[in-house]
Parts: sequence; C-alpha cells; structure tokens
Amino acid sequence: HIHERRRPLEKRGEKLIVRLAKQDDGAVINRLIQTDWNMDGLDWTDVRGWLVCEYLGAVVGCLEAMPGKPFGRLEFLGVEPGLPSRLKARVVRVLLQQGVVILKVFGSQAISGIIPFSMKSYLSFLQRRGAVSIGGGTIVLGRI
Repeated sequence: HIHERRRPLEKRGEKLIVRLAKQDDGAVINRLIQTDWNMDGLDWTDVRGWLVCEYLGAVVGCLEAMPGKPFGRLEFLGVEPGLPSRLKARVVRVLLQQGVVILKVFGSQAISGIIPFSMKSYLSFLQRRGAVSIGGGTIVLGRI
C-alpha cells in the first residue's frame, strides 16, 4: 500500500500522471469502480473513453470522460480505497481537471455526472466548485 509522507509529493518527484486508458487497464478500472458500481459480467479487455491516474507506476484512479454537445459527462470515478486522504483528493482533482479539458476541447458547454449516494465527499467536493443537483432517479444498466 501507498503511505502518505509529510513532505509534498512533488518535491520527491512522485508526480501523479493522468493518461488515456490502454486496453490492459480494463481490469484495474473494473476493480476501482466496483466499490460504488455493480458492473459484473462486462468485458473489460477493451476500454475506451477512460482516463487513468498513475502514482508510483500503479493506476490508482479512473474516470470515464464522454464528450458531447451541449453537455459532456464525467462519470464512474474510481479511486484506490487504501490511499491516504490527501493523495486521494489529489487523484480526484487531477482526473476531473483533465476530464474538463477533454470536454472543453470537444466543445461541451456543461458537465453532467452521476454521483452514487456512497460518495458524499465527492458530491461535496463538486458542490464547492459550483456543481448543482439537477434531478434524481434510478441508474440502470442494460446489455446491448
């Protein structure tokens, strides 16, 4: 497991790297989102549209970025559960920042996303940055 140290991470050269997911990232993405989403039975060998965040060479976070007009979506945030809280917050922040860049480049005017009830701190994080609830409902998954 990754342990938090007192010195800022950047001073030690241990930076967070955000990149587009590769095919072999599918299993780790599936594991990271299983905490809050039930995606059993799907094939994760060919993933597209996902950002992953690496720390010390390991994928510790993921976010699906789906550009669209007039709005795009940033969904299915997953973060390694054992991370120290400060590092977890940094992972969320950099994934969201890079997701916003993708949506802006595509021309999205706004961002939407679904926040599971279990992620209250993530909802608070977004609300402090201007996000507002626009409705509620039931999230469904259907096979095609």
